[in-house]
Amino acid sequence: MNTPALALDFVERQSIERTEFFTDWKRPQGFGVGGIAVNVARSSRHILCASVELSDRQEELYAGSLSLLLERLVPHLKTLAELNGQSWSRGIHATVDTMQTGVLVLSHLGQVLHMNSAADRLLSATSLSIDAKGTLRGRTPEAEGIVDAAIGEVVAGRVAARTVRLRDLGYLGDISLTVSGIPEVAGRPPLWSLSPLSSPAAVVYLAADHERARTIVPRVMAAYGLSEDEAFMAFFIYCGTKLDQIAKVTGQSAYDAQVTIDRVMKKMDAPRYADVVRRVARFAAAV
Repeated sequence: MNTPALALDFVERQSIERTEFFTDWKRPQGFGVGGIAVNVARSSRHILCASVELSDRQEELYAGSLSLLLERLVPHLKTLAELNGQSWSRGIHATVDTMQTGVLVLSHLGQVLHMNSAADRLLSATSLSIDAKGTLRGRTPEAEGIVDAAIGEVVAGRVAARTVRLRDLGYLGDISLTVSGIPEVAGRPPLWSLSPLSSPAAVVYLAADHERARTIVPRVMAAYGLSEDEAFMAFFIYCGTKLDQIAKVTGQSAYDAQVTIDRVMKKMDAPRYADVVRRVARFAAAV
């Protein structure tokens, strides 16, 4: 791919002379039928080619030396093309990283190219996950179907954006997921940057409604004389949240979180986790 070649090595002279490109562009400027070209880089959608147009006489005199020059330039041209595309993608990633909302950047194939720390935290506690191929998935068949349909519509260009609600029984409550396509005019690099299928095509925004926690926690506080932190701990246990995740959410060490849990179980007269779940479930049934 990176070896310069003469056009006449691949196409007959008569065939070139019959083309509009030769008649309307090359011949009026004094160029011959040939020239030298080299493929610099390629993606799944585009090929970047560098060429030198010459008159027939110039090709006879300089073809060899120009071929050597092009061959030396190829690595630099390839690097330039890659950097041009990457700079645009990295600009999007840097912007996403400043946001408090969970955000994931998707490719044209629906693969996750980048996500911020807020999205990382949400994924570990919701019905969403990223599979081995880097694709955003739902952990349940229902969530899987909803997510796949929303992303598919936007990435395919059928709609500009789509918002869906995912039913989630975790401590965060239901998840609002919005998929928004990145317009072609949104600063996307020119064609010569290759713009491969791995370039950003859509952005996914995630937000938890916390509705269940806002409803259940005050009821548990009133019924068992718990502080707000203790009531949230009881709610976490009810939701089946693991100790390491509880510590991560509350900002406590695992030891301190366990101490709080022990205190909650004592106040609720619940010797086992299952007893805490049953007691909180009485208030959660109507939510």
